[in-house]
Order: sequence, then structure tokens, then C-alpha cells
Amino acid sequence: LKVNATVTVLDLSCNKIDDLSAQHIAEAIKVNETVTKLNLDFNSIGDVGAQHIAEALATNATLTSLNMLNSWLTEEGARALVAVAESKHNQIKSLCGLAA
Repeated sequence: LKVNATVTVLDLSCNKIDDLSAQHIAEAIKVNETVTKLNLDFNSIGDVGAQHIAEALATNATLTSLNMLNSWLTEEGARALVAVAESKHNQIKSLCGLAA
């Protein structure tokens, strides 16, 4: 993902992704300039992983859609993602699976 120049939609649903894996995905998303949609639903991402994703979204300018439906988020993780999505400098238009 860090050097990807062609993939625009990344579906990683149902892959048993946990907080540590989410951290690695977040590191790649920070510098990725092509992925516009990221699907992480039906994984084991909790609040720690959500915080990593939120930090990546704060610097990513191309991701417009994030799906984390059926993950292990609590209100804390959802709020971190919603806060960054609501910032004026972020391009996120769709957050699926988050209720904050």
C-alpha cells in the first residue's frame, strides 16, 4: 500500500484483523495516495486499532469511505474516527458502522 499506484478500493473484510494489524494498515494509509475506499468490516479491530486508523486518516488526503461495521469498537474508538472525519481538512464522506 505504501507504494501502490493503482488500487483504489481495498476490501479487507472478514480477515481477522486485530489492533496490531490495524496499526500496520494505518501506517500504509498515512502515505497512500490512491485508495479511496477501505472496507474493514467483520474484523476484530477495537479502540486501539481505531485510534491508529484515525491518526492515519488525519494525514491521508484521498480516502473518502471507511467501513468498520461489525468490528469491536466501543464509543471511544468510534468517537476518535468520527472526530477526525469531521475535521475540516479530511476528505472522509462515508463512515459505515460507527455510532458516536
